Amino acid sequence: SLLIFNRILELNSISFPNPVTGSLSINSSVSIDKVEIYNLLGSKVLEQNKETNKIDVTHLQPGVYLITLYSGFEK
Repeated sequence: SLLIFNRILELNSISFPNPVTGSLSINSSVSIDKVEIYNLLGSKVLEQNKETNKIDVTHLQPGVYLITLYSGFEK
């Protein structure tokens, strides 16, 4: 359906600074309900379950991470 397709496009238009220093700021046209951050070994190193656009990442070691964002039931 077109509505679902448009929603996926909105989720794909998320941006944040690279590299991140201090806090990760997520700019999105949709609300982000949950954020998960994984290291490259696949271990979850951070999970935030509240709606926010800033995530404190000062405790993470410098490196490359994978981010999963949730908006409602979509990820």
